[in-house]
Amino acid sequence: MWDRPLRKKELAELGDAAPDRPVLGVRVADQVEKDAVLAEHESAFTIDHFRNFDAVLIDLDHIDVARWAN
Repeated sequence: MWDRPLRKKELAELGDAAPDRPVLGVRVADQVEKDAVLAEHESAFTIDHFRNFDAVLIDLDHIDVARWAN
């Protein structure tokens, strides 16, 4: 996991859906897990920059901390 502030281009890409709160990057095993996390967790999202990267971004104000701590 790592702190991943959104850049201006990413804020523009996300538009009104862009969180104005802290964002965390979380590595996942592969694209299958990435798709599952994105489908299952409303707090998870991605950006074009992460298209081919096995990771998701997490809006920290909308997470179950225990779920992501493992």
